[in-house]
Amino acid sequence: MGAGHRRLQRPGRGFCQEPGQPVTKTEFLDVAGQQPSLYQRTMMMDSPDVTRIAIDALLKGKASVVPGYKNAALAQSTRLMPRQLAAMTADHFMQVGSAA
Repeated sequence: MGAGHRRLQRPGRGFCQEPGQPVTKTEFLDVAGQQPSLYQRTMMMDSPDVTRIAIDALLKGKASVVPGYKNAALAQSTRLMPRQLAAMTADHFMQVGSAA
């Protein structure tokens, strides 16, 4: 059970979604002077969609959620491979200009 979910079980507590999955379309990359990788462009989701999915999961009492079918499939796929291979694959796809 996630820490955020546990905190919601207590009165007067809030919830905060951590950044990470998915890649959310914001001005962050522009401000940081970064070009999005092919992976980021492919997997990027709009902020309102990510927020709606997170709030829906929160209201249903879910401890965690990975927004979007592509993101969820990718998150599950890492369970099927050795950690080193998962890290190498993630590194490859996060390179700017990487051909997926």
